[in-house]
Amino acid sequence: MEYQILNRSVIKISGDDKHKFLSSITTNIVDQDQLSYQLILSATGRLICDFFVFPGIDEYFLDTGLKDRLLSTLIKYKMRSKVLITEEDLQVVYSDQPFGKMSFKDSRYDKLRYRSIVSDGLDKGSDLYMQDKYDYGIPDGEIDMIPDKTIPVEFGIDILNGISYTKGCYPGQEVIARAKHQGVVRKRLYLLEAENDIASSNGAEILHQGEKIGALCSSYKNKGICLLRKEEPFLEASLEDKTIKMKIAPWY
Repeated sequence: MEYQILNRSVIKISGDDKHKFLSSITTNIVDQDQLSYQLILSATGRLICDFFVFPGIDEYFLDTGLKDRLLSTLIKYKMRSKVLITEEDLQVVYSDQPFGKMSFKDSRYDKLRYRSIVSDGLDKGSDLYMQDKYDYGIPDGEIDMIPDKTIPVEFGIDILNGISYTKGCYPGQEVIARAKHQGVVRKRLYLLEAENDIASSNGAEILHQGEKIGALCSSYKNKGICLLRKEEPFLEASLEDKTIKMKIAPWY
């Protein structure tokens, strides 16, 4: 079995109001049987943090790369809810087959593999998730999306099963619904590839015929993810004097 230990934290939510509490502040339906990908947004529809919810027997486990932001936001919204919020000493594993009892397919895209929560103590493993992330163009909140600025639908988070348009109210819902239904989403994620390593170029401008068309969100070896205008099919461009080839993320 191939696996990668992810640089993530685990937070446990328990108590009588755990389901109602999470459902009231997240963008997606909190599934009590399957893994769900979730976001918490500001009132203006900007990303505060993203995370996965693992259903347990009497609790939920949250898998996040933005631990401090998520903890402070949960505490802010807790108020009189009967919930207990604790940080757990556990690891998050991405693997090519189920790993332990708390293991689910990554719900964002059907070609992604398994996410699991396990006891601490495993070594790092391979770069399996990094390979899949940059082969399929999967954005992550702590790497690609800028908290407090990103509008998630521009990154296709609704297509990646992170936003439900049928669930009840949550902070920022009106902004997200308006962006979707009025057709104001004018950007899409692209995969890019260069001949040489671009890992040191995060945030660098992407140019097409001398005009800036976007910026590199993140990269791994000679591959990267960028956000560009969707009206024009940019197939080739330049990044710090490197010629790059681009194609739209395959999950659109």
